[in-house]
Formats: sequence, C-alpha cells, structure tokens
Amino acid sequence: RLVENLSFAENAVELKEWAFRQVIENTPRYSAMNGYKTLTKIDLREDAKRIEKPTLIIVGEKDALLPVEKSKELNKLIRNSKIVVIPQAGHCVQLERPMEVNREIEEFCSKLRG
Repeated sequence: RLVENLSFAENAVELKEWAFRQVIENTPRYSAMNGYKTLTKIDLREDAKRIEKPTLIIVGEKDALLPVEKSKELNKLIRNSKIVVIPQAGHCVQLERPMEVNREIEEFCSKLRG
C-alpha cells in the first residue's frame, strides 16, 4: 500500500484504486517490492550527466516516490533538458493528467522539429 499511496496525488482516488488493482493482479509481490527498493537505492546522477539528447522531464507536483527536487536535480545534470512540473499530480502523472502531459510532449517535440 505504500507505493499505492505515494504514486498518486490525494485527489486521484478512483485512478489510484484502478492502478493498484492492476499491479496486484499482474505483478508478483516480490517483484513490486524489489522495484521499489531499487528505486530508493539507485543513483543515476553520473549517467544523467552523459545524456546529450534533448530531454523532457515531466514530474507531478505531488510525486512522493521521485519528488520534484530530484527531478530538478536531474534537470541541472542533463544538458539541453527541460523540466515541467504538473500541478496536483503524483508519480503517475501521465495517468492523472494525460492532456497536460501530452500537450507538453507535443510542444517539446514541435520545438525540436523547428
């Protein structure tokens, strides 16, 4: 339940319940726990410094698994990156705010095309 509670903003109750059911039905418990443990231990900052391609970082304002501050840190490490913080969204921002996420992706890609 910890990951469930940390993945979504508090106002996304129905979406949180649906996503949690999907995880429970389709992911072995040990796999989910190992994934969470890995997220809390892995440090990819040195790898991030080597990214040279334009990068869009989208983060939910209420993301408790990978907080906004971590995404801001990545933004500083990745040359040619842009960060977008989506208000009132948690870790599963693409599920909670799909229109905003898609708009940001479209805008980012259109600028790359020129």
